[in-house]
Amino acid sequence: MNSLLMIGRFPNPIGGITIHNMRLAKRLQMDGYGYNIVDFGNGLFKGIFNVIISDKRIYHISITNTFLILLLILIIKLKRKKILLTIHTNIGRYNFFRSIIEIINIYLSDTPIVLNKKSYCISKKINNDTAIVSAFIPPLYNENNGFKSIHVLRYIDNSKWNNIYCTNASNVKIDKYGNEIYGITELVNIFKKKRNSLLIVSDPSGKYGEYFRKKKIDINYPNILFIGFPHSFIEILKFSDVFIRATSTDGDSLSVKEALFFDKIVIASDAVSRPKGCILYKFGDSRDLESKINNYQDTARFKNFKIENGYEDIRKIYLNMKGKPRQQPILKRKEVFELPTA
Repeated sequence: MNSLLMIGRFPNPIGGITIHNMRLAKRLQMDGYGYNIVDFGNGLFKGIFNVIISDKRIYHISITNTFLILLLILIIKLKRKKILLTIHTNIGRYNFFRSIIEIINIYLSDTPIVLNKKSYCISKKINNDTAIVSAFIPPLYNENNGFKSIHVLRYIDNSKWNNIYCTNASNVKIDKYGNEIYGITELVNIFKKKRNSLLIVSDPSGKYGEYFRKKKIDINYPNILFIGFPHSFIEILKFSDVFIRATSTDGDSLSVKEALFFDKIVIASDAVSRPKGCILYKFGDSRDLESKINNYQDTARFKNFKIENGYEDIRKIYLNMKGKPRQQPILKRKEVFELPTA
């Protein structure tokens, strides 16, 4: 019997967390580890029911809904099984009540996994078994299967633009202070004046396009391109010169590390700690952001730094937990983790 149950969401929708979960599952599959998944993208009650009836040694929760996490933890505790919880967000980003729930979740988990140093310092005080792991798992060679190809990139005349920038957003989200988490509106305001450079906005859910239409914000500029259908963001990264992460909060941004992995310039807010190699600007200071965008060539970058592979650390945690998962033959149903056709 397989001893590991992965609980999360998998593409589609496309986002940093779902891509992380998909890569982790496929890497385990490639290494021959037996496991099952509960995909909460297929329905809330169906997911909860599948957790209730499952009988595994280790339950790995990798979702962001704090209330759902607490419910799942209580169900699994009644089974007296081991709980591994990956906290994808920056700890403390929620309001008071939700933050209390988050603390309870950390306390009740056997091994909480956090993604940055600030969250680690907080979580370690709550649960001494906290581990810090990189969210980055290198892209898989067949990862584009099931996504629509970004055929529009073929028709972009590179010679027309001084530089090609890109950014991404899994959805329209507002933080507890009322800030737009992904900062897309701020970037649109900057690039509508920067007509010789192209900004590509990866918007796989299509929600940002809807958001701007409802707000009656004009995004019809020849140098701002929204891609509002499911696609591989890696294709956009390879096509671009610079990646911008203008977020008000973060966990351990997968996109930032993907961009560094492909040796792209990365301009990121200082709202959270960032890996070496990023050019930082002061969050909330649009002038500083615009200055970094215009003058990134003059900013020193770190070289020869290592991008950690989070998969190796997570695999070790699985093996070190009591009742470690047995190594199994490679799963027969490989199609389980093929990305659905958009």
